[in-house]
Amino acid sequence: MENINNPRVLKEYVDKFNINSLFQDNMMEDMKLCKFNSEEIIFLEEEHIENFYFIVEGKVRVKASLKSGKEILLRFIQPFNTLGEIELMGDCCAKNRVESVKESLLIGISIDKMRKFAFEDIKFLKYINGILSHKISTIDKTMALNLTYPLDVRLANYLITINSTNENRINELETNDLNDIAEILGSSLRHLNRVIKDMSDLGILKKQNKKLLIQDYDKLKQMSVELYF
Repeated sequence: MENINNPRVLKEYVDKFNINSLFQDNMMEDMKLCKFNSEEIIFLEEEHIENFYFIVEGKVRVKASLKSGKEILLRFIQPFNTLGEIELMGDCCAKNRVESVKESLLIGISIDKMRKFAFEDIKFLKYINGILSHKISTIDKTMALNLTYPLDVRLANYLITINSTNENRINELETNDLNDIAEILGSSLRHLNRVIKDMSDLGILKKQNKKLLIQDYDKLKQMSVELYF
């Protein structure tokens, strides 16, 4: 991380996203503009976080660790959004790994400052409550999808969601990741492979060597009913 010591640029981003309006008092003096390079880690899972962030430029991705020791992609986050609201309201330990996809600019306020001032700020707490409510409803929706819809629809949802949050369409996935996909979709690997075969027979997907190829994106999109993230 690199601190960008440029008050003019910082103010431009604060004004662009009207960040000060989220607080009762002016928090400008406590804000700092931070640059993260491509692939640079912002939060490391289970480590204490130092700052609460507003994403103002670029894109970050959030990953979760599995029992196998592997990681799965949960979602991409782009401006304008926040990082650290769950940790701020809890024990300040990162729940997931967060890293910059490309060069990103974030406005940070130290966790200590946030706890000292923002916790007494009803306006900011209402804003955070809205974010947390959205995240909870998203989790509930994902659970409902896993319980309600068949695996082929859930797989289509997952693939469409990954594409909808990525700048470049993902037309292939490493089949080494199928165990991870099965886990996030609440399925066994055997069942997932059967569904992939059925979708291959329909010309939607194709399993080739160690890759899962998307052959018909439009048909795949027609199968999806909701987005995961």
